[in-house]
Amino acid sequence: MTSVVGVQGLMFQDGGLSALGFNVFNMGVITALVGYGIYYLAALFANGQRGWIRPTGAFVASWITVMLAAFATSIELAVSGTSPLHVVLAAMMGVHALIGVGEGLITAAAVAFVLATRPDLIAQPHQAAPQGGLS
Repeated sequence: MTSVVGVQGLMFQDGGLSALGFNVFNMGVITALVGYGIYYLAALFANGQRGWIRPTGAFVASWITVMLAAFATSIELAVSGTSPLHVVLAAMMGVHALIGVGEGLITAAAVAFVLATRPDLIAQPHQAAPQGGLS
């Protein structure tokens, strides 16, 4: 994730290198922890059944984590004095609500595809992770 955020900062001027630490925290740490928790709960609820629950959980996890990262960035920008909170919050949350839908659809499609073709690659929450190498 740090590599992706670094490329965003260098090539797309998305925050630049001076914001790299905050971007890694917002898009790497927050999203990973919260997204995993939401998906884990959805997978527990699915109870090993195939169907729509896990892809939907992946969609919801993706959308919420995009919104949380945008919210955290808004707070950081307001605290730094870059922009008033009401301005940056409205702009960031509005745009990222749409970005989150796109991210959620891509993630849900990827999870649904893997579950349909190689469900053994996605461990059940009550199962231990697979041990050993390729067999």
